[in-house]
Amino acid sequence: MIPSTVKIAGQIMQVLFDNHLASSEDRHGECDSMRGRIVIDSIQPLEMKESTFLHEIIEKINKDNELDLEHKQITALGTQLHQVLRDNNISFYKEGE
Repeated sequence: MIPSTVKIAGQIMQVLFDNHLASSEDRHGECDSMRGRIVIDSIQPLEMKESTFLHEIIEKINKDNELDLEHKQITALGTQLHQVLRDNNISFYKEGE
């Protein structure tokens, strides 16, 4: 489940979906810290949306902490983290919280 907001490094980021992002921008998602939002292309299958969401979280962490990770490293981290969480049924969400 992708939440409608996520707090990263003290900043609440709105999570939005756009069905034209990939077609018009050739991207699956984007992280806009100035506007406080993560935008995910809604045309993607659910697993890709989840992976993109993690990718954009890593993008924000990378920028905020000046880690200087290359895009391919961020992509690998997002994809592999998603795989580990899904394949091992790991969730940190408890209903009612």
